[in-house]
Amino acid sequence: MRSKISIFKSITISCFSLALFLISSYKEEAKCFAEETVFTPHYEKIIKQYPSMEHYIALTRRNIKNNWYPSAASFENSATIILLITKNGTLLDSGIIVSSGNKDFDNSLMEAVEKTKFEPLPEDVNEEPVNIDMTFKMERRHIINKIKQEQ
Repeated sequence: MRSKISIFKSITISCFSLALFLISSYKEEAKCFAEETVFTPHYEKIIKQYPSMEHYIALTRRNIKNNWYPSAASFENSATIILLITKNGTLLDSGIIVSSGNKDFDNSLMEAVEKTKFEPLPEDVNEEPVNIDMTFKMERRHIINKIKQEQ
């Protein structure tokens, strides 16, 4: 039979382990996202001319974001890129048109563009190539806030 002291030690160790787990779980998460609410005048023009481009641009934004791994030092930055894409989805050129001011942030975004496979343009788009611009941001969020939002 276990003594009261060994049971107390076991409970103390378990509580301590739980406390360490909870503390380590409460850390800040880097959330990279392509800003959905900042639409440039060029974006509004191309969507008005070709409504199918709205879905195409959202898909392109998501694909770039999935290849984007900025450093933790990039928190609270944003940059706007421009892409020159042919009808068959070939990226002819790309660049930063509004820098974040953080070289690492901008470079990581351009690396993501280079890794991205672009889909062919929608069939109703009759100009080639097409310029697409979009703004990307990185912000700091707490995991606990994320958990609350998911509930």
